Amino acid sequence: MSQTRLDKLIQQKEEEKDTKDLPFLQSLRSNLQKWGNLTEKQTKALDKIEYLASPEGREAVATWQKEYTEGFRDKAIVCAKYYLANPPYFNDLATNVVSNPAFVPTKPQYMAMCDNKYTKKVLIEHQRTPHYDNGDIVQIRKAKSMPYHLYEFRGKPCVVIDNNTGTIVTHATGAKVYKILPFGHPQMLECQERYLKGFKAPSA
Repeated sequence: MSQTRLDKLIQQKEEEKDTKDLPFLQSLRSNLQKWGNLTEKQTKALDKIEYLASPEGREAVATWQKEYTEGFRDKAIVCAKYYLANPPYFNDLATNVVSNPAFVPTKPQYMAMCDNKYTKKVLIEHQRTPHYDNGDIVQIRKAKSMPYHLYEFRGKPCVVIDNNTGTIVTHATGAKVYKILPFGHPQMLECQERYLKGFKAPSA
């Protein structure tokens, strides 16, 4: 990295009144003047800033922002909810995705959070057709291993209110979260599909 190249980038950021990258670039200039070179990590960070400041980089960012808003945001929210339920990984990124509709992660951030072996399973689970339709009568299984909030309702019939809430907290098969209303109970419950089965009325 030449001094002239770095000075040009700093001048561009100053003209744009940039407050994000400018302090870092100024510190790099001081290091370059003092030591005559930059570390490999510093050089990679600088290359990234320089690319994003170029016309090609700006166009790539604009294209990704459009693609994210139109086709990837819903997937990102599903993955973000998964990680918020399973901390600490991606906590800050997931919080921004869920809480700030205007936030757009970088493409590498999105790929890291939504294209790994766990969230690939989460997205498959989210996108598959639910086994039960809204309005179906189902029954909570009687399994001994059961989330605490469902334990007292084991074996009880329920009506499916919402079969695709968009929340998945585990990458297990059958993790699609439903909203159900147990018969005779005044409040809806959230229940993973794997804890439900088709209801069969008792034989006379």
